[in-house]
Amino acid sequence: MSDKTTFSAKLLILISLLQGLALLLLHQAIDFKFWPHGSPQWLFSFYSMAFVGPIMLLLGLKTQQEMAVAKWVLPFTLIVGLLGYYVGYQTIPMAHIRYENILFAFVATMVIATFKALMYVQQFISGEGFSYSHLFRWSWRNFLTLGLSLLFTACFWGVLMLWAGLFKAIDIDFFYELFTEKWFFYPALALANGFGIIIFRNLSHIIDTITRLQQALMKFLLVLLVLVSICFLGA
Repeated sequence: MSDKTTFSAKLLILISLLQGLALLLLHQAIDFKFWPHGSPQWLFSFYSMAFVGPIMLLLGLKTQQEMAVAKWVLPFTLIVGLLGYYVGYQTIPMAHIRYENILFAFVATMVIATFKALMYVQQFISGEGFSYSHLFRWSWRNFLTLGLSLLFTACFWGVLMLWAGLFKAIDIDFFYELFTEKWFFYPALALANGFGIIIFRNLSHIIDTITRLQQALMKFLLVLLVLVSICFLGA
């Protein structure tokens, strides 16, 4: 592995760790009731930036193009933070407003917006001309890379819980108590997600193969759907 590749991997790991620590700090603020607890506008804003910025960097950073990616991702993250502040402000006072629907709509919107923004940033940074095929490739790469890394993170957490459960069965509670501590599992899961993204980004050729297989299946199913529709209309 070259020095540049090693530096890029270390940078991604650092970003993952910082994301885990940021989420831990926000959770502790809620648990121990210090600022920004009680200020939903700031909570929405900080949580939005803590999720969106690191994920975009983890998926989009490329060796020797770190600054080029950051100059697009950071302004977008700030915009997301401002939107989070605005949406959080609409939930004041929280004791008298049902904010679940607002929160769901905001999260769903930000997921779609982030997915689209990252796809265009990657296409712009690559220097290739804008085309549907290129955007399609980036979108599936991001979707499968993140999806598989989250699956890896879930498996990692499952192994830890199995470990803790086995030792708890023989009256050794240390590992269960350790693995369920917030100060442990927030950074640990964030790092696991970061490692997963690094692993699957290095397997982009396999991701592209899976994408081509999905395209072939979708084309076959589309033809089948058209035939079924025609038969139904005829009947």
